[in-house]
Amino acid sequence: MGGDFPLVTLVLNTFFVAVSREAQLNCLRNVRDQLAPGGRFVLEAFDPSPYHVLTKPDLSMRFLGENSIMLDTLMVDRSQQLMVATHTILDGGAPQTTQHVLRYAFPQEIDLLAELAGLRLVERTAGWRKEPFTALSPRHVSVFERAE
Repeated sequence: MGGDFPLVTLVLNTFFVAVSREAQLNCLRNVRDQLAPGGRFVLEAFDPSPYHVLTKPDLSMRFLGENSIMLDTLMVDRSQQLMVATHTILDGGAPQTTQHVLRYAFPQEIDLLAELAGLRLVERTAGWRKEPFTALSPRHVSVFERAE
């Protein structure tokens, strides 16, 4: 984007859209390069621990309305830390299917990638209300700064 920013954010698991470790590292390097002196980088993501243990596809169904449902299928490739989600809407017409792929990373791995990119963890909480982050926290909000 060019320029220096006092705050850079990646929320709602957006970081995981980079589907390789190298792409995630490059993302963090770009953040570092865009961060103003004294600026902060805030990353929000889920903890992938519950998904990492899946060994077979997980299927769930959601009620969308009187005449429609969504079928969700989640497959996990633990060796690549990839999640492939397929969403199919059934509403009486032709099924509508979308798919997305995420490369999840554990909080400690994100810290290591950030360090390799020249960033340092300042704070980690379990949410936007600054709840303490514990081993049972399903999400984290992590704040980084440039490592000088």
